[in-house]
Amino acid sequence: MCNLYRSEPRAWAQDVKAQRVALSAIARGDERRLSPLQRVFAYVPLEHAENMDFQQIPVEQFGVLRAEIPRNNVSVAQNFSIMLGDIAR
Repeated sequence: MCNLYRSEPRAWAQDVKAQRVALSAIARGDERRLSPLQRVFAYVPLEHAENMDFQQIPVEQFGVLRAEIPRNNVSVAQNFSIMLGDIAR
C-alpha cells in the first residue's frame, strides 16, 4: 500500500493492524504452519516498524527459520542465509 498512496497518510494507515496480526500469529505459533517464503512475508510488517523492538522480532524469527530449512535443500538454505545476513546487518 505504501507505493499506491505514496506521500499520503493512508500509505501507512494499516501498519498498526498489520503489526498486530503479525505479533498475534507469532505469539500463537500460527506462522509456523506457513511455508518458509510465506513466513518471510508474515514478518514484513515488523521489519518495517518504527518500533525497534518490533524490528528485532523478525531477526530472531529468521534465525529460527534458517535452522528449520533442511540442509539438503542447498539453494533455499543459501538464499535464506544471504537474505538473513542482509537483514541482520
